[in-house]
Amino acid sequence: MDAPALQAGFVLAERSQSPPRKQGLLLSLIACILLLVLTAADANAQNNRFGNRLRAVFENTSVPGTTVAISHEAVEIHMIMRKYQVEVLELFKNITNAEWEAMTTGKDEAFQRLSEARLAYAKYHSNKEIYEKIKDLRSKVSLSQAKISLNQEENRAAKVMELAYAQNQLPEDLQKKMFDMSSEIEKVFQNHRPKLDGKDYSNNDLLEMIAAETDSAKRQQIWQGLKQVGGEVNEKIIALAKVRNEAAKQLGFKNYWEMQIVFQDYKPEELLAIFENLEKTTRPLFEK
Repeated sequence: MDAPALQAGFVLAERSQSPPRKQGLLLSLIACILLLVLTAADANAQNNRFGNRLRAVFENTSVPGTTVAISHEAVEIHMIMRKYQVEVLELFKNITNAEWEAMTTGKDEAFQRLSEARLAYAKYHSNKEIYEKIKDLRSKVSLSQAKISLNQEENRAAKVMELAYAQNQLPEDLQKKMFDMSSEIEKVFQNHRPKLDGKDYSNNDLLEMIAAETDSAKRQQIWQGLKQVGGEVNEKIIALAKVRNEAAKQLGFKNYWEMQIVFQDYKPEELLAIFENLEKTTRPLFEK
């Protein structure tokens, strides 16, 4: 249905001798391609059709009738990202739905489903072949001299996708262990009820009480009630930290903190410098 329009665009571009006319036709051509992307009904079928057309269009690395080079690597990344966004959306929805159920019910089976949903997301991103392909394509795009390549937003999206794969290049049994331990800790926090004067309260109850209380001694008592959960989770948290640090070292990091900072696209040394400067700047205000 849309092939004749695309073909006509090429014919006109080849016959055009005016540079402004060529630019206009090139923009029209690009608009036609984008229209193909937006109007296809089935995501997977759309991805295949789009990819085949792009390969055919850009076979000689330039648009006919022009000297504008096209990055083949950028086309490949586009195709990977289109498929990735559809599949990861479903995995992410499964996690958020499981989180909602776990946090609102506190049930063991709900937290188990949460752990399984997180593991499924991690397993998807543990595909080493796809990870290596994305890394290779992104490195080639950065070196490409093609005029039509990834724009700033697309390049950022590709980088975020690569980081998601990078942090999940771990053995499945180690990933499962971390998610199970994390879910168990969350379950304790969710179901814990602090005791105050022999009565059970929710965490929210105590937060409201401490916000309204003006007596310092009573405020301290409420605050200590909020910290009672520490006795139930301290050993579990220490154990989880050790497993997470082990995972981080397998990926070449000093510890889990450094790994998380890097995969969130920050530089650890810059972040630490910000907090050090904040401490030095504000400390005199509290020493007066």
